[in-house]
Amino acid sequence: MAKFFIRRPIFAWVIAITIMLGGLLAIFTLSISQYPDIAPTTVRINASYRGASAETVEKSVTTLIEDGMTGLDDLTYMTSTSSTGSASISLTFGTSIDPDIAQVQVQNKLQLVQSQLPGDVIDAGISVTRSTSSILLVGSLVSTDGKRTSVDLGNIMSTSIEDQIQRLEGNKKALAECPNVKVLEDQTANWSRAEAQTLMENWLTSHPNQINGIIGQNDEMALGAIEAIKAAGLDVKSFAIAGIDGVTDALRAAKAGEMTSILQDARAQAQGALDLAIFNAKKGDYKPESDIWTTYKDMPWNDGKDKTYNVPWTPVTAENVDKLLSTRK
Repeated sequence: MAKFFIRRPIFAWVIAITIMLGGLLAIFTLSISQYPDIAPTTVRINASYRGASAETVEKSVTTLIEDGMTGLDDLTYMTSTSSTGSASISLTFGTSIDPDIAQVQVQNKLQLVQSQLPGDVIDAGISVTRSTSSILLVGSLVSTDGKRTSVDLGNIMSTSIEDQIQRLEGNKKALAECPNVKVLEDQTANWSRAEAQTLMENWLTSHPNQINGIIGQNDEMALGAIEAIKAAGLDVKSFAIAGIDGVTDALRAAKAGEMTSILQDARAQAQGALDLAIFNAKKGDYKPESDIWTTYKDMPWNDGKDKTYNVPWTPVTAENVDKLLSTRK
């Protein structure tokens, strides 16, 4: 067989090129969901013990938590680090377990050992979050003219860029206008309802009878806080809880008087963009077909000539929540 192709190199090249082109064409028909989830689920526990040495943290925090993490489903291995004033334990699971289930199981195990931990550790709060060692994106901030040092660049990152990446800038501007509001905790839950529930459970333990309100960076995190409050046997309506996005569960919670939300109308954003794209493709010979231009009086069509079209955000109220829910059926 090998001699056949060696003696006919042109024929071999034709077959090779045909196979390569077939593979390239097949890429566009493959669904990403068909690939197996090979990245392991990692749940990280972070605890603070202010003023304690690394040895003290190891004996009184890290070891106790590690001993409590037994019997977890599909747990592959566990690593930990103890340093002055802090402990970090990473639990890596196999691919067969749901990441949310893994996090909940870790949280349940942690609840069983919290009574053995020092009071200062409990007061500081223990976070349980999902994480990954895989790199999603690497960015570099450089001074092209060489006038700024690494310290200068670090200051620029922390003051001008980091908050915008974490979607905190708007929240901080709103809080700055309310000087009487005391922020007890400030931490994102990675847009996850499960992670928000875990954080809220820790905060309810660390700040008993002190939390009056929660601002979620999206509805999922606000809903996670609601679930934690209910699990603690507290009255959700005694808390002021706000989210953003207007997802269906948030609309139901708003109707029940458990939270407030603001609708980001993805449908209007998509249809508006489509109308504008067709308008420009036809060089103005097109009339918009979407009803959003009449729905949102503050965003007129203006013959497609405006440089920017901002779809208004709609506060979810008792008056419009039923109408918004009817569109989700």
